[in-house]
Amino acid sequence: MTELNETFGEIIGTFAIACECSRIECVELLEIPADADRSIREQPRTFALLTAHIEQDVERVLPTHDGYAVVEVLGHGVRVAEATFRRRRVALSDE
Repeated sequence: MTELNETFGEIIGTFAIACECSRIECVELLEIPADADRSIREQPRTFALLTAHIEQDVERVLPTHDGYAVVEVLGHGVRVAEATFRRRRVALSDE
C-alpha cells in the first residue's frame, strides 16, 4: 500500500491516508501532501488527523493545515507510539 501511495503521491502531489486519531471507530480519510506525510513518518510521536479529532489533553498541536492537523502524542501515548514505531520500522526493513 505504501508503494502505491508513493506512486500516486508523486503524480498528484498528495496522499490519501486514514485519520490517525485516537478514536477506534474512526475510518475517515484525509489528503495530505506527500512531503508532509514523509516528514510526519520520520518521528514516532507525530500523527496526522482531522482537526475535529484533536484531543488537547493527550496531544500537542503542531501545524494545522487545510482540513488536517499534525499532533505530537503526550503522556502514556509516547511509550505506545515509540514501541509501535520501532516494530513498524523493523517490518519495513524486512520487505
